[in-house]
Amino acid sequence: MVFISISFMFHDVEHLLLHLLAIFTSSLEKYLVRLFAHILIGLFVSFAIELFEFLIYFGSQPFF
Repeated sequence: MVFISISFMFHDVEHLLLHLLAIFTSSLEKYLVRLFAHILIGLFVSFAIELFEFLIYFGSQPFF
């Protein structure tokens, strides 16, 4: 009887840990997606600014 109740306790703990792991990985995934989106937006804005500066600098001068 004791072994059965210990087995059930371990089974419940296992389920609890699996649920906590699922919550953690879901939160981590959301964080990583947001981080990746912010990095992409930052790179795009940086590229747009550099392109704008390049066009202003070389737009007023002939290439040859």
